[in-house]
Amino acid sequence: MTKCIVETTGEFGLVNNDYSAIHSHRPTVTRKTQLVEVKVADRQLRMLASTLPDQANDEDFLTVLNEVGDTKLAVSAYCSEFGIDNQGDEIAIEGSAITVAAQEAADAMAKEIAEAKAKEDADAKKAQEEADAKAAEEQAAKDAADTKAKADADAEALATKTAEDLAEKQALKDKLKNQHNNKG
Repeated sequence: MTKCIVETTGEFGLVNNDYSAIHSHRPTVTRKTQLVEVKVADRQLRMLASTLPDQANDEDFLTVLNEVGDTKLAVSAYCSEFGIDNQGDEIAIEGSAITVAAQEAADAMAKEIAEAKAKEDADAKKAQEEADAKAAEEQAAKDAADTKAKADADAEALATKTAEDLAEKQALKDKLKNQHNNKG
């Protein structure tokens, strides 16, 4: 029995006849069973590579997928490890290596992907730095407003205390004056 690479056409996973998982959010290497063929015919699965040898496995494919980051390129790269294209046809081989032109194309594509990923990472970092700076600015403005509000409240409390102290002193002064006037 051969293996294949499939992906679900919706937000669901499946379990193949051999109890292996067909994942819902990424392509999966699995045995090409009658269930897989029925699900492809029912358009619940999409066939990405139809004829892989038995030594193909999902873990190795996942490694390639994570390195490449693009499903189509990952499928092609993984199939090329077995000397076939995603339809199971043999690819042009010189000795034991992929042709120079194919290798150069694969290298160029990998470079483009790496550059795009680096740009995406740089843009994400810049956006995060801008968000952090804005948050720091907003926090500084809030802290300044809180400090001003506390200073205003302290000033008002001091003014009230001063007015109360002055009123108390005036009352004592008036009392002493009345006492003095009563004696005399």
